[in-house]
Amino acid sequence: MQISAKTWNEYITRLSRLNQKAGQLMRDYIDRHGTADTADLIAYAYGLVTKYGEGSAELACQMYDALAEAQGALVPAAEPAETASYNEVARMGVYMEEEYQRLIQGQPTRYQVTLSMLETMA
Repeated sequence: MQISAKTWNEYITRLSRLNQKAGQLMRDYIDRHGTADTADLIAYAYGLVTKYGEGSAELACQMYDALAEAQGALVPAAEPAETASYNEVARMGVYMEEEYQRLIQGQPTRYQVTLSMLETMA
């Protein structure tokens, strides 16, 4: 069974809109408040991750349930994944700040190092 291109495109469009909205709200927050108060920045990011993560998880559940129904599969209803914990969001924030500092100083970022390593292994 395949889902229609229209259904899939609607799903990814809705998911994309959620991610774009969360990203825009984070940019707006930083524009207004800056990044000096790390605790407030992480708290705000955690709120966004929770709210928009729950929305993304719910969309994924809806897609899973629709696919299961279309297949006639007798499976339990999908349950949303847990959103990131406060500590996970804090670690991500610290990591992103470190990567940003490397980037503006012209140092290789972890992503660039990993990408280079993978290219040599291919």
